[in-house]
Amino acid sequence: MKDYNNNHDEYLAKLPKAMQKKYTKIHNLIMQSDAHEWQAMIDDGSCWRMEGWYGRRAMEYLESGDCILGLVAGCDYYGNKIPTFNEVQKDTKGSLEYCERTLKASGVIIEKKTKKAVTDKEKKSIINT
Repeated sequence: MKDYNNNHDEYLAKLPKAMQKKYTKIHNLIMQSDAHEWQAMIDDGSCWRMEGWYGRRAMEYLESGDCILGLVAGCDYYGNKIPTFNEVQKDTKGSLEYCERTLKASGVIIEKKTKKAVTDKEKKSIINT
């Protein structure tokens, strides 16, 4: 397995641009949160290779949506594959969408509301009421 810390940019560059942007946004938010140490251990795979408590705790962070799976697939102590965030189905534990939904629900990500252009027909109906 390649060393994550030395190849982070290389792995990120392999993703489509839109996914790079989304990953970077969400990852940066996580790294500013209380879960940053667990995200770092998920990223480098160390939590999967340590005693069982660490892997179970990392799974709790993934299940709660506080962390995402890393850029690099890994293996646990027993040789089971740990997928990357884009190898799991969208909106499932460890995916960007799952974490993003959790961050939105907790108010960490605030969606910008766009102003809708009012058509002439809508203006007339507003004036006539």
